[in-house]
Amino acid sequence: MGEKPVISIIIPAYNEEKYVNECLSSVFNQKCNSPFEVIVVDNNSHDKTSEIASVWKEVKLIKELRPGATVTRNTGAKASQSEILYFLDADCRLFPNALQKIINAFEDDHACQLLSGPYIYDRDGFFPKLATDTLHYFSLFHLIVKLCFGVSQFPGGNFAIRKELFNKVGGFDETICNQEIILPDDLDLAIRIQKHLIKDLIFSREFAVYSSFRRVKRSPIKDTLVRFFATLDMLSKRK
Repeated sequence: MGEKPVISIIIPAYNEEKYVNECLSSVFNQKCNSPFEVIVVDNNSHDKTSEIASVWKEVKLIKELRPGATVTRNTGAKASQSEILYFLDADCRLFPNALQKIINAFEDDHACQLLSGPYIYDRDGFFPKLATDTLHYFSLFHLIVKLCFGVSQFPGGNFAIRKELFNKVGGFDETICNQEIILPDDLDLAIRIQKHLIKDLIFSREFAVYSSFRRVKRSPIKDTLVRFFATLDMLSKRK
């Protein structure tokens, strides 16, 4: 009680009343030996997101009226007290002992600057789960981007980073304003981080989270194409 947190879990939330309680439950049910803080940043939701999050007395609830996941995540980072930031989307759920594994990875290897893992879509039917769990879609995508473009990509809703590095690169680019996270703001951050890494980031299934296919599910072809071509454009223009 009163100890400085070792890690800050930052959860951006925009109209997440269906998911945020499960997300927080997965966090607070962790068996973790180190103190941590949980920051939920409500991005001007029009549902009961804040009301549900506030039930958890341990949660630090912040309001961010400016729209966009990038702004919301940066706001959470500025409010954090620890030297390790863990960005977790509100529709994600942690595996048991995931938080301690993340902390151990940073403590065991002081050169570790950033780690991440894939999403596993476990609640949206057979094919999304098959692609992300059995066929390792996100791990393959990470490998292809690394081999073809030399960039270590990671999902913006599931990665931990040392605060010093996050601040050094200026955090997320707030000109990329998208509450539905269709444009690759995480890739933009990855490209800027790349030249500052002491060693390659850790991307492992060990740090996977359960998540949902809901954003793409509403308009799968359109949203997938928009993100795909935006990703190619960003990679081709990288410095």
